[in-house]
Amino acid sequence: MWGYDIDEVKIYLEFIGREILFREVVLNAFGAGKESQSGKANLHDSFCVACKVAKKDIDCANCTKTFQVAESG
Repeated sequence: MWGYDIDEVKIYLEFIGREILFREVVLNAFGAGKESQSGKANLHDSFCVACKVAKKDIDCANCTKTFQVAESG
């Protein structure tokens, strides 16, 4: 970068910033950012989905969402 002045470097940094932003948008569109949620939140979401699939007659607003995770083995 020794042969470049500040204005040329700013243009390059803006270009790289846009390229990174585009990559993040594409990755988030395919669900790559979903791992950032906490594991406990994912378990609660899975519990709600399983409850709805099983067609339990539970009021979701009053559900305590208490459950135990059974590990195989």
